[in-house]
Parts: sequence; structure tokens; C-alpha cells
Amino acid sequence: MEREDLKDDTFFMQMSEGNIGAVKVMMRIIELEGDIGLCTILDLNDMNIRGSQIWVGYKDYCKCDIGLFVKSIKIEKERIALCEAINIATAKGDCGKYYKAVPYGVKRKSSFEDIKLTEKEVEELKHKKIKTHPDANPREREKVWCSIEEEKMER
Repeated sequence: MEREDLKDDTFFMQMSEGNIGAVKVMMRIIELEGDIGLCTILDLNDMNIRGSQIWVGYKDYCKCDIGLFVKSIKIEKERIALCEAINIATAKGDCGKYYKAVPYGVKRKSSFEDIKLTEKEVEELKHKKIKTHPDANPREREKVWCSIEEEKMER
């Protein structure tokens, strides 16, 4: 799926790129922040983070801590580490196409094709380990996974 500029009527679908985990994360952002959550989601778009990248940032970097994920989006120093973790996961093939997460915003004059990891960047990042946020609580992740599995069983 190629990335396009956001349109009002398909905002969540475009941001999620069909990834149900990304939809759940965006809904949790709205639950946590109310209307301001839309601005946080737009920040993700400005950072070129969509779809599986949203899920990886939330699940792997922040260990399913939504407050920590929002903090990582809003604070500059945290953004850099979040983007690095997402780019490492992308280089390892966990996020589909090689779209590059950028902490300082994407210039919309360039196409999304111009905002991909280069072959050199992919090779360098493949050998790095994804770091988790220093404040991430792995037990929180276990709770989330348990609730997801329970939801699946109820269906």
C-alpha cells in the first residue's frame, strides 16, 4: 500500500494502513486525551509513523503503556528514541515498506517515496537491537496481551 496525504473521511483508515493494532492504539490515545488525542495522532502523521509502525512503537518500544507512548510522541528527546526503535523494526522487516519515521516532521512537498530508509540505512539498522523505553513496564504488556487473547476467545 502506498501512502497518500490524509483525507477527512478516511483519516483513521489511512493512518492505520489496515493494521487493527494501530486502530486500537489510536482509539486508546483518544480515550486518554479526548479531542486533543487527534492532535497527537496528527503528530504521528507528521513523524511519518502509520500502520504497523504505530503498533511497533506502542508494543515494542513502550511495552503497551499508552501514556508512555503519548509522552514519547510529544517530548522531543523521546521522539528521537521512538523513531529510532521504529526504524530498526522497519529495517528488520517488521513494518512492511521501508518508510522512515522522522522526529522533526515530514515536509509534505516531498513524496512519501522520498521518505524511505535508504539501502545503507537498512543495512546499518538491521544489526541493531530495538531498545525499549527506560520507563516501560513489561508486566503492562502481559496484561494487554492477555486481554487481547480473551477478546479473541469471546468471538
